[in-house]
Amino acid sequence: MRANSIQLAKCLEYALSHSVEDLRIRNGEFYPTESGYPCLNSAVIKTLHLINCRGIVPSDKWTLPALTSLHLEDVYVVQQILRFENLKDLTLAGNSVGSFSFTIDCPNLKILTLAPNFRHKVVVSAPNLLCFKYWSQHVPEGFSAGDGFPCIKEVDIDFHIKDNIVRCYNDKMRNNAMKNLATILNAVRETPFLRLTIETIQVLQQFLVFAVHHQPSPSPFGNLKFLHLHCRGPYIEPTSSDNKLITSYLLGNSPSAQIIKGNKKSENPSTYEKKG
Repeated sequence: MRANSIQLAKCLEYALSHSVEDLRIRNGEFYPTESGYPCLNSAVIKTLHLINCRGIVPSDKWTLPALTSLHLEDVYVVQQILRFENLKDLTLAGNSVGSFSFTIDCPNLKILTLAPNFRHKVVVSAPNLLCFKYWSQHVPEGFSAGDGFPCIKEVDIDFHIKDNIVRCYNDKMRNNAMKNLATILNAVRETPFLRLTIETIQVLQQFLVFAVHHQPSPSPFGNLKFLHLHCRGPYIEPTSSDNKLITSYLLGNSPSAQIIKGNKKSENPSTYEKKG
């Protein structure tokens, strides 16, 4: 294993010394040298994908001024993603955060995908974000996005939380989850296109029923044009009670929004309206 790690480190050093622009590493395990763990410093790397890598730790010590696309899946990340001024596409998936709380601060970010395997707290500063995707089996322990994403055009949310887990929530846990879900929805309130799984509808339904009896609040969506409902598995029409409660809530401030149903990938019509 150590020999393979040394070879991998040499390959990484070779790639960086030859000004590679697209670097993708899967199942890499690095051991520290006298200077510590490998640190990625490159003036030319534009795309970096790390999947299931150990011993290569993203931090503010990285110098990647040209980086535009970063994909980290099952990679230990310490607390924050900072100083990537030109980053436009960021994905954090699996167990890719080494702390319970982390911050994303990328002023030119356009696409953000979060798919964590655990509950966490996240602070996002991305004023130019266009597309936001959140896929998880857990409602975040805390979510903050400041003034939200005023430029957002497309949102894709999939909370696939098992019913037996939600039923175990006490009132305090439900209230916390409800507030964090509301914070996420409020952050993307300007979106004209919202895509939700039926599983997410079912989760929202349980929390909204709780909210109606505790802290009712109006829908944050005032610019919604399209609501796309789909399933991760075969498409199943939501029950009338689920559908009525959720759609009336989501469309409360956008009553003329069109509802799209089915698993066929639905493109964001507003994208083409803008292009046209």
